[in-house]
Amino acid sequence: MAQTEIELDGLLAFPLTPFTEDLSVNLDGFAENVESHIAAGAGALFVACGTGEFSSLSVDEVAALLAKAREVANGRVPVWVGAGGGAAGARAGVAAAQAGNADGVLLLPPYL
Repeated sequence: MAQTEIELDGLLAFPLTPFTEDLSVNLDGFAENVESHIAAGAGALFVACGTGEFSSLSVDEVAALLAKAREVANGRVPVWVGAGGGAAGARAGVAAAQAGNADGVLLLPPYL
């Protein structure tokens, strides 16, 4: 990830990750959540971070959420993604953020 300065202004939104009845990630519901945050004036989105789902999602699920958020946001606001836990999990999360062109990474401690 290139080191660039990103100004965060306004409400920093943490859209919740909805799940289907079979406990898979509901990307359509997530897209609606993202759009509603942007419509309400969010200045940035923090996907799969500290609202409880970070520690429950796989790297593939986080990557899918990041891709959906970037698609919906379409450059209107920066999209950050969560990474952290142990060192190996944090490295995998940062790699997924890079691969998904996240605007930034919110590093979370292992206890979250």
